[in-house]
Amino acid sequence: MSVPVTVYSSQDTGAPQFVEGKPSELFNVLKSCLIDGYGSKPPAGWQLQSLSESEMVINNHPTEASGFTARIASERGDDSPKQCVSVTPMKSWTGTEALLPGYMKVIYIASDARFFHWVLIASKSAFYFFKGWRDASVGGPYQFGAKETAVFLGDIKPVVANDLSIFLAYGADGGKKNHTFNSRYGSGDYDFGYDLGLNGNEDKTVLLYDRALDGSPIDYRVAPMLVNSNPKAPAPPTDGLYLPVFVMNDKDIGTQQFLRGTLPGLIHTTEPMHRNETPPFFTQVNDQTHYAVVTIQEAVGLYINCEAW
Repeated sequence: MSVPVTVYSSQDTGAPQFVEGKPSELFNVLKSCLIDGYGSKPPAGWQLQSLSESEMVINNHPTEASGFTARIASERGDDSPKQCVSVTPMKSWTGTEALLPGYMKVIYIASDARFFHWVLIASKSAFYFFKGWRDASVGGPYQFGAKETAVFLGDIKPVVANDLSIFLAYGADGGKKNHTFNSRYGSGDYDFGYDLGLNGNEDKTVLLYDRALDGSPIDYRVAPMLVNSNPKAPAPPTDGLYLPVFVMNDKDIGTQQFLRGTLPGLIHTTEPMHRNETPPFFTQVNDQTHYAVVTIQEAVGLYINCEAW
């Protein structure tokens, strides 16, 4: 059964904007899209548990999704500009402790106004968030780091019914299980995994529990089944296949479930299709609108369904 999806963008009428590059501005964007809605855009259907200038705790839909929780917190514990913000998935948050946490991922918030654009694609159960790029009027969209940060948060689509451990955060940061602070916010390229790490051949690790939420947590990887052999050379749009992105464990199977599910609405191509389009860039795949994950110097190999997951 498909789940409806809403696309939110900083280009929308009435959309919240980044002004100084503060954590509270990120929280306002997430709250406006996921909980409140704005302009003609309805809310995605998430719930807000708590909010301060340095911390936000949210959960996806309690009955139509897993109802799991994410704690999103600023690195410095304040609302100062230009810092990282952690995203930690968990079953619930006590106020001081995460119950059944997954691996933390990081969103980077630049203070450079050229990187204040954003797109969020969400359902009641999950969302993809992209922030960054440059205006063509200030040096072109692909000079010196025209991307910034991206993260997935929410439920994967499980392959086994009644799987209770399907909520995770995912993003690219050099293959780390838990992302680290201070890794890039002082550098000039503002590259914090805008392509989610899936345009190359690196695996990125996430943490899930068994289907009944019992026992020890298990490392899984998020990776395409086939990786573009030459991501810098786009092929004609008619070439290649579109494949889902799987969450799997093929390194130490033992008694663990090999295949847990797929990232919702996300497909990758066996051959790259587009390059150098200015984000946000939308295109048709199988007669449905998709968001193309445009990356610096690399061709587009990832597309997110903007109609239904």
